[in-house]
Amino acid sequence: MQILANGQEAVATGIVSALEPEDVIVSNHRSHGHLIARGTNLNSLMAEIMAKETGVNGGKAGTLHLTDPDVNVLMTSTVVGAGPPLAIAGLAVGASCMGLRPIVEIMFFPFITLASDMLVNHAGKLRYMSGGKSSFPLTVRVKAGVGFGAGSQHSSQIGNHKIGEPRRLVLRPISFPM
Repeated sequence: MQILANGQEAVATGIVSALEPEDVIVSNHRSHGHLIARGTNLNSLMAEIMAKETGVNGGKAGTLHLTDPDVNVLMTSTVVGAGPPLAIAGLAVGASCMGLRPIVEIMFFPFITLASDMLVNHAGKLRYMSGGKSSFPLTVRVKAGVGFGAGSQHSSQIGNHKIGEPRRLVLRPISFPM
């Protein structure tokens, strides 16, 4: 089974272009674009997808669990369910506490509810808990809307409930399918 990132290259390129070389990527589902944008050797990447020993992970990860420590892509999780958004959001909150400026990408907007404990109860309140002495920069990017062929559980419009949370700036560019 080949699950590629066809049509998602621009998103990965945009996100990776905002990163520094020392920034770490923990990807979720279809990480090919992130690896290509980060500069992974394309021959090694193709060999990995084809389960060849010369692959970036020795042919053992295949297309679903790609990593490349040489370019700081340390994990790809294939589970699109509850665990990864919560874990990735928690990892980003911790990275923010350490002075980094993490960018989290959650593939579909409805999954942001799974990461809300970390984003609302932790990241949203850390500045207040430090008495305003510290800042905790964190960017979350999600895909929202309809018209891109996702199922009903992937197309909810739930953005309005995020607007009232502390220290939250919500930007919602909107496009309509033609």
